[in-house]
Amino acid sequence: MAINLTKGQSIVLSKSEYDLSRLTMALGWDVAKVKKSIFGRSSGPNFDLDSYAMLLGENGKLNNYKEDVIYYSNLESKDKTLVHSGDNLTGAGDGDDEQILVKLSSLSAQYHKIIFGVNIYNGKERKQHFGMVENAFVRAVDASRERNSSLSLVK
Repeated sequence: MAINLTKGQSIVLSKSEYDLSRLTMALGWDVAKVKKSIFGRSSGPNFDLDSYAMLLGENGKLNNYKEDVIYYSNLESKDKTLVHSGDNLTGAGDGDDEQILVKLSSLSAQYHKIIFGVNIYNGKERKQHFGMVENAFVRAVDASRERNSSLSLVK
């Protein structure tokens, strides 16, 4: 089942439809096509997409920024219920380039919402945007691994 989302749109996963004891949020993209100048030099760096998760409290806010944002520089939550696979700087290789594994059945009761997101590292400085990224996708896989929902990044 593929679901296309626009920027800022969200999706609610229902416990009745999915085994949400564990969830994998995966990100993938292809290496940027390098353009050569007439002098043989490459034009611009690769695209470095980064996945992240924010754990929000009952008030809809972060309780502790250093602990409650999981990303390439903070690879796991304090209780290890969210674990980031690490930073892929280029999108090289097939399949998922980054994953965030979530043990929803063990998640602390202090958290009421998880927001997953993707950004381009230094995108503004590099003059990069998602419309320039090749074959980007985000997918959610529930614990049964039978339900694989691809959430396409809309350009």
